[in-house]
Amino acid sequence: MKEEFKVTSDIMATSGQRLANLFLDRIFFYIFTLMFGAVLGAVSVLFDNAGIVGFLDNNVLDILSSMILSFLMFFILESLNQKSIAKYISKTIVVMENGDKPDANTIALRTICRIIPFDAFSYLGTPTRGWHDTLSKTYVVDEDKFNNKKILFGDFQDLGKSEDEINFLEN
Repeated sequence: MKEEFKVTSDIMATSGQRLANLFLDRIFFYIFTLMFGAVLGAVSVLFDNAGIVGFLDNNVLDILSSMILSFLMFFILESLNQKSIAKYISKTIVVMENGDKPDANTIALRTICRIIPFDAFSYLGTPTRGWHDTLSKTYVVDEDKFNNKKILFGDFQDLGKSEDEINFLEN
């Protein structure tokens, strides 16, 4: 019986990496929001319709549009590459407990859970798993440590096998 890979605490992202991800993602979200607002403003001028921008002059709609933009940013980036922009900088990645890439439904749940009040502070302890991680059953890991551990795990699984068996199992 083949043993399955499992994320362990030694490869999980540190509190420092998670805090950097939080701040950097906020900065990139604000940039994304400003760009969206600039496009919306340009469209408003192009069509000579101040109402396009005016609809955001409502606190409820402002909050709702921020939540939608935030969802879109995280969902698209993490669905495609398992990373937000900040995760590229901190060299971290989102994975399932067995090391697999999360599917779109898991990323959607993870992204929706970011709305939970004080979620940002929930992963500052040890282990560094926030509510949006635990509820979606995902892990943020240090990408280099993760890749090294996956390679070693694969090598360990192949101990005692002939080269033909390894090639057969890989295909």
